[in-house]
Amino acid sequence: CEPAVRLGDSVSAGQLAGWYHDLERLELAEEAMRFSESGIVLSRRLHTMCEAGDCLMQVAEPVEG
Repeated sequence: CEPAVRLGDSVSAGQLAGWYHDLERLELAEEAMRFSESGIVLSRRLHTMCEAGDCLMQVAEPVEG
């Protein structure tokens, strides 16, 4: 996973989150990943092997209080 955002960034649903590179099939183009929810980026996994369904980034909504 190659992220397009930094920790603490505010993001919107549909915004580019980063790119997935299939290291076993390098001839394929990278695949864009997009956020499904809006919020603030709390964590992200960088440059590691991953599979479908793995958590690559966490996004949370701010709580007023």
